[in-house]
Amino acid sequence: MAKLKPALLELQMEFIDAMGGTAQCICCSHYRRLLTCDAFPDGIPEVIHDDRFDHRNPYPGDHGIRFRAKEEDAE
Repeated sequence: MAKLKPALLELQMEFIDAMGGTAQCICCSHYRRLLTCDAFPDGIPEVIHDDRFDHRNPYPGDHGIRFRAKEEDAE
């Protein structure tokens, strides 16, 4: 099962990318729902959820919370 989860995550990321969606947000362990997350509880900035900004880097107002892949939490 442990090997299946990364494979499903990769498939999900490919699908979201093909649809022009928000791969980094959906695949982040901090993501909640409805375009909110632990870093941005009132709404994720458009440049982040549109994948125009790599949120592994600091962004104003993120409270030091940055992208962390869901699979990193499972380890």
